[in-house]
Amino acid sequence: FNKLFNFINHSKLIILFTLTFIIFYYIYICAILYLSERRESFLARNDSLRRGNNIEMLILSILSTEDCYGYQLSLLIKDYSQGKISLPEGSLYPALYKLVDNGLISDEKRQVGKRLTRVYYHMEPEGKDYLNQLIEEYNSLHSGIQSILNKTKEGDELTHVQKTQ
Repeated sequence: FNKLFNFINHSKLIILFTLTFIIFYYIYICAILYLSERRESFLARNDSLRRGNNIEMLILSILSTEDCYGYQLSLLIKDYSQGKISLPEGSLYPALYKLVDNGLISDEKRQVGKRLTRVYYHMEPEGKDYLNQLIEEYNSLHSGIQSILNKTKEGDELTHVQKTQ
């Protein structure tokens, strides 16, 4: 009877330990999900931080001056940026498709030569409004970043907020 009693107590201990582990693991997973949702929320609020909007801004900026086909856009971005920005097809075409789907640009197939057909992209009026919004967000973000860099470069004395932390 004593062995049976010890076995039951041992089993209860294992079950208790297992349940405790499961509860802590559940809390850990919930914390991870909560933090990832907060991160996504932060990125959603700060769209200008995302690379996609910068690509859209560059595409729309060029299309505001002339209609272009995809490869031409890629070459112009590289040329205008003096080789500092190069857009691979994997980044360019999804951005173009998204802009077309959202009605910000339109696409038109044009025959070039006897057999070659190119898809030219044209900025729509909604695209001009969106470009202005992107430029405003970019300038605001750039200004904020520049202020931080200037402040830390100057080596200014710590502010009251920094001293109290």
